[in-house]
Amino acid sequence: MINQRVSKINSLARYTESLIEINGEEGFKMAEELASKNKASISFEYYDSTEDYLYYEYTINYRIIAGSFKINKISSLEGLVRYRAYKN
Repeated sequence: MINQRVSKINSLARYTESLIEINGEEGFKMAEELASKNKASISFEYYDSTEDYLYYEYTINYRIIAGSFKINKISSLEGLVRYRAYKN
């Protein structure tokens, strides 16, 4: 069960990266809603920019619970997302 939860969060992270790259600023709200549906939270912080892209760091916080192993903790996953900020 723990592996399923971690796998689901990893999928959420990959999907978030694509969601924001495709949808730009609207993708942030979409990612927050998706994280909430998966019983997680996501936060974004500006990281850097280039001539064409804006980059943001993200952190996904999620709970791992396994009663048989007496595990109940909050874990986090960090990554980097980008989107084209300047359209040619």
